[in-house]
Amino acid sequence: MRRDPPALPCALALALAAAPAPAGAAGFDPPAPLSAPTLDPRAPVSQYQVLSGRHSSRLGLRVAAPPLQRWAVHQSTTLDAFFALDNWSRAVPISYQTVRAHVGLDTSWASPWLDARLPAGQRAVAQLGYFHESDHVTDVNDFAAAYAPDGTTAGLDLANPETGGFDWNNWSSYELLRGRLRLTQPLGALPWTLRLSADGRRYLPPINAGGVRGLRWGWGAEAWVERALRRPLSAYAAGRIDVDHATLDPSSLGLRNVGPADRLPLVGAELGLDVASAGPHVQLALVHRRGSGQGADFFVDHGAEWGLGLRVWR
Repeated sequence: MRRDPPALPCALALALAAAPAPAGAAGFDPPAPLSAPTLDPRAPVSQYQVLSGRHSSRLGLRVAAPPLQRWAVHQSTTLDAFFALDNWSRAVPISYQTVRAHVGLDTSWASPWLDARLPAGQRAVAQLGYFHESDHVTDVNDFAAAYAPDGTTAGLDLANPETGGFDWNNWSSYELLRGRLRLTQPLGALPWTLRLSADGRRYLPPINAGGVRGLRWGWGAEAWVERALRRPLSAYAAGRIDVDHATLDPSSLGLRNVGPADRLPLVGAELGLDVASAGPHVQLALVHRRGSGQGADFFVDHGAEWGLGLRVWR
């Protein structure tokens, strides 16, 4: 029997996902030179996206410890977390089909001494963080109908004995160690700014014995061009590519292979407006996405998608 989501929990989740992240309410905001927007699918932001009819929502939180600022180094440590509801189906008008719970510690490091020796105006920031994510399927019967060879949960239950069956287990969880290097460069005398970043990711054995996602390592690269308009408004164009490498046969999980199994690519691009405030930034963007899912649908290639997104970040 099909199990539809209760209307009230879904409505509450939608309202929460659209609310501003209360980062800083229980701590400090990260220093501005150490914080920057990103298209990283693991970023602790609050957002809502509709991509070719597929809905996705996220409630993000970032709380910073007191920053360390010395003549040679500026450092910030943040607790980053988000709770996301994503759909794989385009026939569902509210996001609820999969759940992503993500939490970790991120550290950012900059050196005024080094920046003074870079070309005029350039700033460099290094980041190192450790994160955990658990991914769950909430619409189990429809998931089985879409991705199990026999259309039922029987094969999924047999392939996931560690948690007593497929229902609500987190077989796609992971532990992640990520390093990132960012470079910011003003573009001439005009109010343009270019930000470049490169990521390296190492996936560790998951603390959940059933987290057989099979991820080994990955990398990402991003370019972000921003032009200041009349304060507090700015316009931006950004693009990002992420590639994760895995050792995974989806059939071992009781699933059909509906996308690449050993190389999981994701490409994203945005053209949008950013409205700054004393606290969070609000961004409205035209969004393009192509590639694999990021939650329990990680083995699915969703193809090329277009849509709109609303994001709140700090």
